[in-house]
Amino acid sequence: MAQQIRIRRLVPYWLDNATRDRALAIMSFDTENGTVDLGHLSGGTNEVHTLAVGDRIDTAEASWRVTEIQPGDRGYVILEIA
Repeated sequence: MAQQIRIRRLVPYWLDNATRDRALAIMSFDTENGTVDLGHLSGGTNEVHTLAVGDRIDTAEASWRVTEIQPGDRGYVILEIA
């Protein structure tokens, strides 16, 4: 498993390439607050989490910590295993 992942705007990051049942995807950026709304698709349900640098999100694969948020049309978020 990767120790770090980069999630690009408009491109879901599939946590399970074989079945594509679980993914993380950028829903939107809030540049005023420096946060990102990150969708976590799992078991047919998409939960949206508002995260800032240093925040964590837990998936079945790992607990991830946000290390970088780069907003914009070509924006991305970098997560590292916490």
